[in-house]
Amino acid sequence: MSDESSTILTRLIEEINRLTKRVEELKQRNQELEARNQELETENKHLKDLLHRQGASKDAKAPQFKENYSVDQQKGKGKRGRQSTGRRAQDAKLDWVSYDVDIYPGDVTKSECIEQRQQYAWRLISGRAEYVCYHIYSLPIATQLPAISGLRNSRSEYGIEIILTVAFLHYWIGISLDHVCEVMAFFTGLDLSKSQANALLNQLSSDWEQEYDTIAEWH
Repeated sequence: MSDESSTILTRLIEEINRLTKRVEELKQRNQELEARNQELETENKHLKDLLHRQGASKDAKAPQFKENYSVDQQKGKGKRGRQSTGRRAQDAKLDWVSYDVDIYPGDVTKSECIEQRQQYAWRLISGRAEYVCYHIYSLPIATQLPAISGLRNSRSEYGIEIILTVAFLHYWIGISLDHVCEVMAFFTGLDLSKSQANALLNQLSSDWEQEYDTIAEWH
């Protein structure tokens, strides 16, 4: 066998060995992914069963939410008071505030702004319901104030994440509003009444109708 043929054969053997090793690595990786996928499927089934059991039993222990929706800029943990819902007197609201958050327009110098108003709202922060006081600043001559991320409007007292959670439990999981309120209390510590939960669903429905009408106009 010539030297050239020997060199080619050697390279072919090396390439075959390299590809064989790569195939073995991919097989191992595939097995790991299949095992992880099975773990996730098992965990997903466990969580669904847990939610269904919570909806069927008042005494079941519910898991905790881990999501933190639209509150990444929350800073300055303050005094935690007893939790309640609904519109309250200003002094009572101050006693329950857990967080104070300053809201500024994005295109102005903060030192030029003044506090225009305050807004209080329940938010889910690290899986727990917290009462937040938003201090809204703007220029003295401003005719439009900055919006608060995660709140429907300037009068909202519940974050959109709370509204969506109520809708998820009632419409997707399929539990009654009474059980929704119990689950919210277990999950987050938020004490919602059945009428309040129903009002939140009505708000979501109203928002959707407006969006649907807007989409229909485009088409």
